[in-house]
Amino acid sequence: MNEYGEVIECKMHDLVHDLAQSISKFECQNLGESNDTVDFSKCRHASFISPKTLKVLTNAKKVRTIFGWGSTSIKFDNGDTVGATKISSFFKFKLLRVLDLSGFRGSDFSSSLGKLKHLRYLDLSYTSIKSLPKLVTRLYHLQTLKLIYCRELVELPEDLMNLKKLRHLFIDDGKKWKKMPQAMGKLDELQTLPVFGACQENGISVLENLNNLRGTLEIRRLGLVREASLAKKANVLSKSKLRKLELYWDRYSSIGDEGSDLHMLEELQPHQNLHELFIEGFGGVQFPRWMSNGSLLPNLKSLMISNCSNCEHISSFGELACLERLEMRNMRNLNSIGGSKDDLMDTATTPQSSSYSCLKVLELSRMPNLEEWFEGNEVCSEELSIELCPNLRMTPHSFPSLKSLKLEYVSGTGVVSITSSLTSLTSLSITRCEDLEFLPEVLLMNNDQLIIFNVKECPKLQAFKGEGLMVSSSSLRELQITKCDALKFIPDVRGLTSLQKLEIERCRELETIPKGFWSSLVALESFEVFVCERLKGTIELSPSLKHLRKVRIMFCPNLERFDICSTEQLVIFPCRHTLEIYNCNAISSIDVRSFASLRELNITECRGLHALQGLLFLTVLEKLSIGSFSPALHYFPPLIREDDGDDAVDFNNLLPSLLELRIKGWPALRALPHHLQYLTTLNYLSIVEFDCLAELPEWIGNLASLEQLKIDNCENLTHLPSLTFLRKLEIGWCPNFESIKQPVLPWCHTSLHELEIWSCNGVTSIDLGSFVSLRKLEVTRCIRLQALQGLPFLTALEELELGPFSEDSDCFPSLLGCDYDDDNGDAVASNTPLLPSLRKLLIKGWPALQALPHHLQHLTMLKSLIIKDFTNLTELPEWIGNLASLAELEIWQCENLTHLPSKEQMQRLTFLKRLSGVGCPRLKGRCKRDGPEWPKISHIPFLDIY
Repeated sequence: MNEYGEVIECKMHDLVHDLAQSISKFECQNLGESNDTVDFSKCRHASFISPKTLKVLTNAKKVRTIFGWGSTSIKFDNGDTVGATKISSFFKFKLLRVLDLSGFRGSDFSSSLGKLKHLRYLDLSYTSIKSLPKLVTRLYHLQTLKLIYCRELVELPEDLMNLKKLRHLFIDDGKKWKKMPQAMGKLDELQTLPVFGACQENGISVLENLNNLRGTLEIRRLGLVREASLAKKANVLSKSKLRKLELYWDRYSSIGDEGSDLHMLEELQPHQNLHELFIEGFGGVQFPRWMSNGSLLPNLKSLMISNCSNCEHISSFGELACLERLEMRNMRNLNSIGGSKDDLMDTATTPQSSSYSCLKVLELSRMPNLEEWFEGNEVCSEELSIELCPNLRMTPHSFPSLKSLKLEYVSGTGVVSITSSLTSLTSLSITRCEDLEFLPEVLLMNNDQLIIFNVKECPKLQAFKGEGLMVSSSSLRELQITKCDALKFIPDVRGLTSLQKLEIERCRELETIPKGFWSSLVALESFEVFVCERLKGTIELSPSLKHLRKVRIMFCPNLERFDICSTEQLVIFPCRHTLEIYNCNAISSIDVRSFASLRELNITECRGLHALQGLLFLTVLEKLSIGSFSPALHYFPPLIREDDGDDAVDFNNLLPSLLELRIKGWPALRALPHHLQYLTTLNYLSIVEFDCLAELPEWIGNLASLEQLKIDNCENLTHLPSLTFLRKLEIGWCPNFESIKQPVLPWCHTSLHELEIWSCNGVTSIDLGSFVSLRKLEVTRCIRLQALQGLPFLTALEELELGPFSEDSDCFPSLLGCDYDDDNGDAVASNTPLLPSLRKLLIKGWPALQALPHHLQHLTMLKSLIIKDFTNLTELPEWIGNLASLAELEIWQCENLTHLPSKEQMQRLTFLKRLSGVGCPRLKGRCKRDGPEWPKISHIPFLDIY
C-alpha cells in the first residue's frame, strides 16, 4: 500500500508461489545460457539474461511476453558483433503483448516493429533513440509506453494521438522536452503522465481533456506560458484522481511578470482530492487564496514551496486541516508569515482553535529577510526546523505538541522567542546562532521530557543561564556542545541522572571540569572531549559511573591528569569498552587499573607521558595502541607495574586476550619493549617509527599466534627474523631495507598469503621464490627496484599490484626471469603457465615509460587489468589480444594514449564485458560512435570512457 492508501503490491505465500510455478512451468521460462533441453512450443512468457539466449525461442510461436532481466544492464550490439542477436529477432513473435527493449544500444529500430499489432506494453527506456519511431504510433492496442532516461529524445510525434488506448506514458525530465504534441490531448484514457513540459504556443492546454490522470503530475516551464487563460485550459481542477501536483516555473525561461504568475497560479487550482502540492520558482509577490483555504484543499497532507524569490508575505496555512508536512525554502524577499499584529489584536479576546491540527513537520529554510511569523492560534506541529533565518525576531508563542526543534543560523532574539514557552520538547538542536550569548533559564527547566540537546557553533555563548538550569532535566540522555568558543564553564549537570552521552568539542575557552561534575551522572555510557585547548587540571571520574563504556579525550594539550576519584578501595568499571587519550601532552602518568573490563585502549601522541601503569590488570583487553610518548625517554614506559619485579609477574598470562597491538616509537628509543614477547595471543602487530631498530629481535618468533605484521617508517631496519606463522606482511617507508633474501626469511613461507612493500628505496631486487602460497602481492614506489625474482613460482597468486618505480628508468623491472626471456630480453613461449591463479593486475607507470611490460601477455588467466599513469603511452600493444580470459580493462590517467589494439585483437577478447577510461582525453574523442576506435569496441557491453 502506498502513501495514498492504494494497494500497489501483495505478498504471496511460499506454497502458493511454488504451486503457481508448478502450474505455469511450461508457459513461463527464464532463459539462461543453457536451455537446449527445454520444450518452448508452449512458452507464452519469457525473460532473458542475454540477447544470445533468444535463439532458443525459435519454436515458441505463442510467446506473449519478452522481458530482459536487469533492464539497463542488457546491451544489444545493433548487428555488428560476434554471436549476438539482432534487434529484429524480437519481431518474429507476432502475438507479443509485452516487449522490453530497455537498454538497447542502437538508435534505429527494425521496420517490423509495426507488425506487433497485439502489443500492449513497450519499454524503450535507457535507449539512445533521438525520435520515437513512427511505427510505434501504429500500435493501436498499446496501453503502456515507457521512455525513461532517453537522453536524446526531446520531442514526441503528433501521431501519438493514434494510440487511443494508451493509459500509461512514462517520461522524465520535463525541462528537456521542446514541446508536447497538441494531439496528446486526445488520449482521454491516459492515466499516467509523470511529467509535462509547457511551451509558448499552447501553454499547457494539452492537458484539458486528460481528466483520468492519476498519481503524480509534474508540470515544468510554466514561465513560458504567455497568458493565464492558457493555464486555465489545463483544467487541473477537474483532475480528481491526481494525488500529487508539482508546478515549476523554471525562472530562467520566464516571459511573464509577477502579476501574470499570480493569475496563472490562481487558474491552476487543483481538485480537493489532492494530497501533495509542490511549487518552485513562482514569481508572484503573494500566493492565491485557494492555497490556504481549508474547504478547497481538505485532503492536502504535504505542501512544499521553494525558490519563490519575489514573495514578500505568505498567509497562514493553518486552515488546512489534514496538512501533515509544510516546507518553505529559498525565499529571499519573504518578510512575514501569517497575519499582522492588528489581526492578532482582533482575535485576542476570541477563543480560537489550534492551527495545523494534524501537522507533524514544519520547515522554514533560507529566508534571510524573514522577521515576523504570526499565528493567532496554537501551532500543533511535532517537528519544527528553522534554518538560515538570521533576522527572525517574532514567532508564535505556543507549540503545545512540539517534540523536535532544530534552529540553525537564527538570531538570539529568535531563539528566545521560539523557546520561551515550549514544554514538550524531546529533541533540541541549536546551531550557528552567532549572537546567542545565554540560553533561556526556563528552556530545560520547562521541558522535563527532553532527551537530546545539541548546541553547535554558537561562538558568543558564554553560559547556560541559571544555576539550576539542568536540575529538572532528569530525562536528558544526550548532550553535545560543539564549537562554542566563548563558553568557559560547563553547565550544572547535577540533575542529569539519565544522561548517557556527553560530548564537548572545540570549546577553546573551556578551562576546567569541576571535581564533583560526575557524581550524579550515574547512567553515563560515553564521554568525549575534543580540541579544548585551554582545558587544564584533572578529569577525575567518579566511582558512580558504573555504566561507562567509552571515554575519548583528544587534543587537550594542557590537561594535566586523567584519574579516578581517590577512594580507599580500587574502583572497577564493569561496563568499560574503550578508552582513548590522544595528543594530551601535559599528562605525565596514566593508571588504568580501574578499567579491568577494557576491550580497547588507545594512548597515543602524549609527548609528556612517562609512565603507563596497570596494564597487567586488563585481562580482557583485545586492542591496544600506545606511543609515541616523551621524546626524552630512552625506553618505552613499562607494560607492568613498576613495583612488580620480574619474579612477581606471570609473564605467560600477560594481557591474555590481546589480539591487536599498534606501537609507535620516537627517535630516542633504543629497543622494543621486551615484554611484548609474552603476548602469545597476539594476532596483529604494527610497529611504527622505531628508528633504533636495525633488525627485529629474535623473540618476535615467540609470538606463535601472530598472523599479521606491519612495519612502517623504521629508518634503519635492514633484516627480518624467521616468521613461520605469518599470513600477512606489510613493510613501508623503510629506506634502508634492501631486500627479502633467503638468509633473512625462511625458504618456505607456506603460510604467507599477503605481502605489501612500498616506499622502500633500498630494495633493488626481491626474491619471491619461497612465498609459494602468496595470494596478494603489492610492490609500489620502490625507486631502485630492478627485478622481481621467482614470480612464476607464485601459482596461488590472485591479486598483483606493481609500480611506480624509478622515474629515471625507461623500462619496467624484470618480472619473469630467464624462463620467459630469450637472450635479447624478448618474451618467448614457455610450457609453464604464468601465474595461473592471477585474476587481477594493477600496474602503475611513470613518465619515462613508453610501453607496457611485454611479460604481461603471458597472463592468460587474467580477468581484470588496470593500467594507470602511463602518461607517455600512445598505444596499447597487439598482444593484449592474448589475454583470453580478460573481462575488465580499466585505463587511468594515460593522457597520450590514442590507439587501442586492432579490431581483430580486441575481438579476440571474447569475455571482455567492461572497458573504462579515466583521464584519457585523446582516447575519449576517438572512442565516440563516429570515431576511428569505435569499431574496435562497439561489441563491449559496458563502455565508460571520459
